[in-house]
Amino acid sequence: KVFGRQEESARDFAEQNEALYEAGFKAQFASGIMQPLMFFISNINYVLVAVVGGLRVASGALSIGDVQAFIQYSRQFSMPLTQVASMANLV
Repeated sequence: KVFGRQEESARDFAEQNEALYEAGFKAQFASGIMQPLMFFISNINYVLVAVVGGLRVASGALSIGDVQAFIQYSRQFSMPLTQVASMANLV
C-alpha cells in the first residue's frame, strides 16, 4: 500500500519466488539423479569385470585371484565417486 505499489511489489515477489522454485527444483532433481546413477554405473562395472574375468578364467588366461584383485581395485576406484555423488545430494 506504500505509495500505491502493493500490486507491483506482489508481482515482483511472485516472479522472484517462481524463479527460486524453478532453480531449487532443478538442483534437487540433479542431485537426486546423481547418486542412483553412480550406483548403477558402479554395479555395471562390477558385472562387466566379473563376466569378462570369468570368461578369461575359463579360457585359462587369468587366475581367479587376478579377477578378484581387479574387482577389488575397480570397487576402490568407484567407491570415492559414489561417495562424492552422495555428498552432492546433501548440498
